[in-house]
Amino acid sequence: MVTGYCEPSDLDNVGIFAPALSAMSLASKQQTIKSEAELMDSYFRSRYNLPNDQPGYLAFLAWGDDVRACNAVLAATKLLAQRGYNPAAGADEIVLIMRNEKLAWLKGVSRQEIQANLTPKQHESPGYNQPNVSTHEPRGW
Repeated sequence: MVTGYCEPSDLDNVGIFAPALSAMSLASKQQTIKSEAELMDSYFRSRYNLPNDQPGYLAFLAWGDDVRACNAVLAATKLLAQRGYNPAAGADEIVLIMRNEKLAWLKGVSRQEIQANLTPKQHESPGYNQPNVSTHEPRGW
């Protein structure tokens, strides 16, 4: 079952000490991945025509490691916040930096400054959402 742009096993590969998340249940990890994927969709909606009745990860045919890593970092940092950490303490500061970097990346994707490795379904492509202008008046050309 797809719950987001990454799997719970991806949370161990984002540079956060894996045992820090080991006490979290699988259901909690899946729910957090899903909620952070919905956050990502809010950025993707300004670039892609995502349906409101289904999550974006179901509207894309495929996505790359950049999107997977973004979802994993956002989910891992949120799980750490739920567990408890001190962003002002030494190594814990990197957690906040990682989250802010991924949010900045999403803003870049939203503003079309960054091209995310996403393959939208044909009818969801931003190129198909261009305005259609027509007239019944003869132009005389």
